[in-house]
Amino acid sequence: MENKKIITISEQLKNVLEEFKDYKVRFEEGKVFLEYEDAYEIVSVELTLNEHGNVVEADIIHADLDAEIITQESCHGCFYDDCSFYDEELNECKLSDDDIMKEIGEYVSARTLSTSTFEISRIIVERKCYIDFPHDHSYKGHQITIKKATNILFRDVMNLLDELLELYESAIEK
Repeated sequence: MENKKIITISEQLKNVLEEFKDYKVRFEEGKVFLEYEDAYEIVSVELTLNEHGNVVEADIIHADLDAEIITQESCHGCFYDDCSFYDEELNECKLSDDDIMKEIGEYVSARTLSTSTFEISRIIVERKCYIDFPHDHSYKGHQITIKKATNILFRDVMNLLDELLELYESAIEK
């Protein structure tokens, strides 16, 4: 017989999690994981819980699926007529690994904004794809870590996620 540990979460956290009905929720010892993906975004959350089943730290990863970093592999067969990366004279894609790495480097080199409670930074989020052949798709994304989280603070950050990311991007542009 397998010895399963019972995961305890507080009533308040149960109520908070009910607000995220579209998310897949998974429980592990001392952790709660939430996953959401649609045609526009990917959101992945890891919550660390204390012994009372309340959130003490939250790590939120968000990727904008419209902000894909285009690679030769992610095109799924170039339509040469309307591909700005295709060189008709050379009969090949103009995208180079150096160009791709430069784009990634410039994106993730943006400064991280940090307070005693929050940390927001740019990241690259990769997803496996098996169309044509196994490869990765890379998307521009963000990571928010709430260092001194509570159930309610986590809920509020999630409900204001788009606005927080917009504020972050505005702040680092200056």
